Amino acid sequence: MTGQPAAEAAVGTYRLPLTRSQLQTLRTEGERIRVGAVTVVSVPDAAHYSDRPAGPIYMPGRGEFR
Repeated sequence: MTGQPAAEAAVGTYRLPLTRSQLQTLRTEGERIRVGAVTVVSVPDAAHYSDRPAGPIYMPGRGEFR
């Protein structure tokens, strides 16, 4: 992954690191942010999980899955 921006490299592993400020922005449904070549759009839970159950979420600050 040498030479790739960090965000693009992270997307390749299905992880996209976001800052606290970016997460604050995404609290509002429909808001968008760009991270490298990726656009992240906030959607309601019902839309996000319409085709699958919710899965575990890794909380790196606490080192735990929820």
